Amino acid sequence: MKKLLALVLSLTMVLGLSACGGSKDSTTAPGDTSADTSKDAPAESGEVITLVSTQAGSTADSVLGQGTTKFEELLEEYSGGQIQVESYYDTELGGIDSQLEAVMTGSIDVCCLGPSYLSGYVPEIQVFDLPFLFDDYDQINATLDGDPGQFIASKFEGSGVKLMTYFHSGLRSITNSSRQINSVEDVKGIKIRVAPSETQLATWEGFGAIPMAMASSETFTALQQGTIDAQENGLTYIYSSKIYEAQKYLSLTKHSYTSMPVIMNQDKWDSLTEQQQEWVQKAMTDAAAWQRQATADAEEQIVNDIEAYGLEVNRDPDRESFKPYTQAAYDVFNKAMGSDEILTMVQDYVANLK
Repeated sequence: MKKLLALVLSLTMVLGLSACGGSKDSTTAPGDTSADTSKDAPAESGEVITLVSTQAGSTADSVLGQGTTKFEELLEEYSGGQIQVESYYDTELGGIDSQLEAVMTGSIDVCCLGPSYLSGYVPEIQVFDLPFLFDDYDQINATLDGDPGQFIASKFEGSGVKLMTYFHSGLRSITNSSRQINSVEDVKGIKIRVAPSETQLATWEGFGAIPMAMASSETFTALQQGTIDAQENGLTYIYSSKIYEAQKYLSLTKHSYTSMPVIMNQDKWDSLTEQQQEWVQKAMTDAAAWQRQATADAEEQIVNDIEAYGLEVNRDPDRESFKPYTQAAYDVFNKAMGSDEILTMVQDYVANLK
């Protein structure tokens, strides 16, 4: 049954994207009343509702995937079975871009995905990706759950989706097959895969590397074939995607952080009763807290396992050597925003946490 639903949803997305040319301009405009008006009516309290939820780009056994499963379990518990969740993972419902389009159009109800895919709608969300903003997860959690995180969430109003919470992809580190990375000098000239983001490209150009933007699904093959030398990601992703099998070195640079926003179709949210919305939000918040802690708990064991596999691990690289070269990324972000107001807000907030 689940496979049949995945096929139907995939075909629906393909047909929908073909009809609209696959562009972001084709999504339903804010205030458009031409959509199915049945979604606007609150669901009956006794009705069993099914939400289609997907963890875009990560497998079910990854920590991100487990967070999505936790949301399913908690929501069914909190609602007493009144709200059921059909969870899908990785590319079961198509590529990440098409899954985002499907949330916009309502074929998918809930989706967790990388912020670079949302930056075309809310470019402000990339602020959390900027290098060396955070020292640890306590700072990150407080920022995401505090005023900066709420400010970014408010920017989604009128977009067709609601930002529910943030999962963790984690603090990012470098793997490569060329040489061990101890300082910024060691990354110069290395071809490194980065997420398709202007700030990510600027970050690594500032460090002196040769950044190559590509989808996460293409990274392992590109490393095997030598198209790129290196990649940078959170440890849980490096482990679950088996990136380490194509690399020789791991350096725990923790140079930046990547949130994993969880979004929900706005029409679907609006169709729920107030009680149902409370269940969904509580399940989402509690699942995020569980997933964030699971990410932090898993990282030390992941490093040990990767080291046991045969990679040379640098646990204490010279992070300070990278920091003077972050301004290029900050400048790109501030230019896109039209000022340094948002970055300064986050920096000041983090500074007050120390």
